[in-house]
Amino acid sequence: VYFYTEAGLQVKPLLLNPNAAVPGGYQPNPFTLAPGASWEIYLPAIPDTELPDGRYSVVIESTARVVAIANLLGEGASYFNGSYAGFDMGAPTFYLPGVVFNYYGWDSLISVQNISDVAANVTVNISCENGASGTLTFPGIPAKSSHHFDLETTLPTGFTAATVCNGAAVITSSGPNIVVVDNQTHPATGKTQSYGGVLDGSPTVYIPALYQGYYGWVASINIQKLNAG
Repeated sequence: VYFYTEAGLQVKPLLLNPNAAVPGGYQPNPFTLAPGASWEIYLPAIPDTELPDGRYSVVIESTARVVAIANLLGEGASYFNGSYAGFDMGAPTFYLPGVVFNYYGWDSLISVQNISDVAANVTVNISCENGASGTLTFPGIPAKSSHHFDLETTLPTGFTAATVCNGAAVITSSGPNIVVVDNQTHPATGKTQSYGGVLDGSPTVYIPALYQGYYGWVASINIQKLNAG
């Protein structure tokens, strides 16, 4: 399990979080999994000498097929939390069907990871339901690292501070493959919505769970059109 700082520095902890079943008490890196088994890497339990505090992207390499999810948890007065699945491939173009700016207190935080071996210049084009559009750019995301576009503190070109946007985004790189997630937050209530972007679309899409007034749960669907016509 390799961690990468926003500046492109690779960090490979030799010790992960404690594991009573392992001699010495810590899960080593690399480690072995039995078929069908999983191991949760709890970052606050990794010694600071192995993984200093910071914001990272991650690359997981294995001799077998694996899947992974990321779980984000805020520690403080507002307990933000969200989860999303990892990616097994990227593309020069990614899509986010739900992006918000100043929308009833919600703002997106768009994280773009460059999974290639050369630097990537990235552009985020945002289209809003009300016709507004905005652009964000960042030059030179280092290999395997991420850049984070925080719409709570960053004003896209074409927006004003009074812009209200509920829309979608197309994220493109200068050629290197990327992957993208959106961690949306509502700071006043400590709420978070997290999801992974998509690299392709389909004429048919399946949604396995949705709620309408179900024991206090409600839902929404964001649909983004990808091609012309």
